[in-house]
Amino acid sequence: MGHVIAVAVKLQNKQIRHFITWGRTFERVDGIAIAAIVLKYASDYALGGTPIKAEVCYSLSDASESPYFHECLLHFRDQDIPSGKVAYQRWIKKVSKEQAAGHHLMYCGDPGQRSECRGNYWSML
Repeated sequence: MGHVIAVAVKLQNKQIRHFITWGRTFERVDGIAIAAIVLKYASDYALGGTPIKAEVCYSLSDASESPYFHECLLHFRDQDIPSGKVAYQRWIKKVSKEQAAGHHLMYCGDPGQRSECRGNYWSML
């Protein structure tokens, strides 16, 4: 799971949204490239505002309060990362190309929807 990262996206209304994606595909330490890609494609999602900035989070726990965090994380759990230097480099090249096209970005949802959904659930009982 060390290859999975969270990216925070700041909206114009100052709210924060999170994405989960593969890390270490462009640069092992610097997250500027993947943050730029997430920002580029963030407006394709129902964020509830206009994205203005993206930054790689310190840890996955930064996104853990988002409503679909666990679903996004589980998506990556079942993905195979090949072993062996040649196979791994081939995988990195493939995934980074796909990320540059907007793939492998999992939106964790609007935290404001969590209480609304919970309220609807409890009203059914």
